[in-house]
Amino acid sequence: MRKHPVRKFLGLTVLYAAIIVGIFVLQFKSESIISKAIGSLHISIAQTESDTNVTELKNQFKVTFKGISFSADDENPVVAKTSENSAGEKLVLKSFDETSLSASFTFNDGTVLTFHTSKADSDGELSVSARISDKFSSIEVPYKLSGNLTSEKLSKSHALLTAKKGFFMLTAHDILDDTVQLTKKDSVAMFVTYDPSKRFSYSTVVGLEETSRASFDAEARRARDKFLSETEAILKTSAADSLSESAVTAYVAEMASRDRYNEAIDSVPESLRRENHRTYVSAPFFNTLAVMNRSLVVQTEQYSSMTASAVTSKNLDIFNIDGISDFIIREKKKSRITNLLSFPAQMADFKPTVVQAAGILNVYADLYKNDASVAALLEPVLAKCLDSIAQACSLENDAVKINNNGAALSVRQTIEVGNALAKYGDVSSKNEYAQTGYLIMNKALAAGLNVETAASVYHILAESNFYYPHTQILGYYGNTAVWAWTCARNISYRIDAENIVNIDIDFPQGLTNHIIFNGVPTFHGKIEIQGQMFKTDPRFETYNSSGYVYQTSAQTLLLKSRHKSSKETVRLFCDPTDSFSN
Repeated sequence: MRKHPVRKFLGLTVLYAAIIVGIFVLQFKSESIISKAIGSLHISIAQTESDTNVTELKNQFKVTFKGISFSADDENPVVAKTSENSAGEKLVLKSFDETSLSASFTFNDGTVLTFHTSKADSDGELSVSARISDKFSSIEVPYKLSGNLTSEKLSKSHALLTAKKGFFMLTAHDILDDTVQLTKKDSVAMFVTYDPSKRFSYSTVVGLEETSRASFDAEARRARDKFLSETEAILKTSAADSLSESAVTAYVAEMASRDRYNEAIDSVPESLRRENHRTYVSAPFFNTLAVMNRSLVVQTEQYSSMTASAVTSKNLDIFNIDGISDFIIREKKKSRITNLLSFPAQMADFKPTVVQAAGILNVYADLYKNDASVAALLEPVLAKCLDSIAQACSLENDAVKINNNGAALSVRQTIEVGNALAKYGDVSSKNEYAQTGYLIMNKALAAGLNVETAASVYHILAESNFYYPHTQILGYYGNTAVWAWTCARNISYRIDAENIVNIDIDFPQGLTNHIIFNGVPTFHGKIEIQGQMFKTDPRFETYNSSGYVYQTSAQTLLLKSRHKSSKETVRLFCDPTDSFSN
């Protein structure tokens, strides 16, 4: 052998190579990689085969899209967190599913992470959505950028990515150095093509003048002053009868907020108080509750009909109907509301108009304040709604212009779009949306509103003015809501052990308001008002005192509440009922 060192070296090299290859073959003969491609979306998942020929996924996947990759394995897993546990818990991949445009990964706790491309070609854009299990409030997903992408973080939730051939925008609840964070209420990340010359970005508005809540409050106050003075002037002329119920209602509410409640009611001509000129809207001010309640019943029936129709026809206009949020909250425990809030995410081609997108954002914000679990049904489409509005916007001379497919929005629609963005920004704690919304509204208000337009958006201008008639949810008997149509500051509904219902009404002393209560169980005429037992009387509104009528079949209590003190208590001695919950 000494005479043939080269032969010896080659022999040993072949032997060692064979051993090494053998080891690798033995170690990895049961492992494989699943690869999928959907346009620019590429997915790879590792799987292994056991000795019993059962194939299982390994805790390892990678999703790449135009230079960004999301991946996880045992060393860099998807991490789920709660507000109490900042360290979090490592999630383990359990199953994988796919559609023609998406790939979904389900983890051991039930969390589902879905990657969806808008098109099955290279023009598609990427959304990453999370359905987080009840156990956690947020997840963090590892990501990396390829060498041809550079990143500039514009805000907590926005990063501008630059490539040789263009720009991309990455958005998520929070963008960290190597992970993106998604939460239950902000559950979608987006990776989209960005054209700085054409595409509007909410982050470009941040810090401009007239983007604060304080600036909006000042503009709203000026608009309310102008509305009040112009309405007062009209009421003194023969043109008074031309005022709408909406304008009269807003006028009384504004006067009341300035301690001129009785003066406002007395200044409204009798012709505008007649039943044929009014609906339930102004009932808290001008009585005739039994007649006005009929229009409230009709309106409720219309909401039910429109809801069913919208679900069937997939009509997104339902989210722009006045009062639809209140109806949804009243009916939230019923399956038809689940169907209503679920259908936008189920649409094969969800493309809301600017107005429809604003309507969905507005309803989401209203629901989130009442019940975040109900609002969550709309979360899968929120990013697209925001994007639809952004695509219609441009920033010109420090003002946001909105192009509604070539047509101009009305002043009311413009304010409603701004309000929806502001409300969503507030509930999601995303300042760029709130500031954009306030800027849109401030510019519209600065141009001036006529009386009827101001009345139509009065609930936005005077959000905290309780005198403006509104729905107040008092609780639920099973799936049925107890609610009031009122102008009271607050109403509470509590039940004593002996099925005695205590209704506390907060309204300024010396003033009278009329309230329609729905969902109140029968009390057989046993009712106590201001410490005295009262009898029903159809003429109750004509007396200079409190009074009531109860409509048994509809479970509706019509109440005149004349306040001897700021808080009046009405006690109902009801039959035993199903459990009540707030």
